[in-house]
Amino acid sequence: MEKRILIVDDDPAIRYILDLALRSAPYTVSQAEDGQEALDLILEALEGGDPFDLLLTDIRMPRMTGIELITALQKKGIAIPTLVITGVADVDSVKEFLQNKCTAYFYKPLDLRELLARVKSIMEEATP
Repeated sequence: MEKRILIVDDDPAIRYILDLALRSAPYTVSQAEDGQEALDLILEALEGGDPFDLLLTDIRMPRMTGIELITALQKKGIAIPTLVITGVADVDSVKEFLQNKCTAYFYKPLDLRELLARVKSIMEEATP
């Protein structure tokens, strides 16, 4: 069974590029425009017995930010490896949060090779 990844970003171009790259890896990919839509998809996937294996999220988004999404998941006891993509650089509070609450973080513009290598590593670690 292919591993499932959820991409969360309010920029459709970023979602499209990540979707293409991850599908070619090959992974099953779903997309959400913001944290609220992502939370709904994650809960629906859990209820359906087919949870996501990885969350790839931006920080700054409308309705619910990436940080709010990660916090909501933790409050619900949902553990999912999380890679954060951000255009915010050198913001100490964000950096500290990310170091303690997610698997890894990447700054925009993205190095897709580095990102795909990290995704592969996470997926291999999760495979028994």
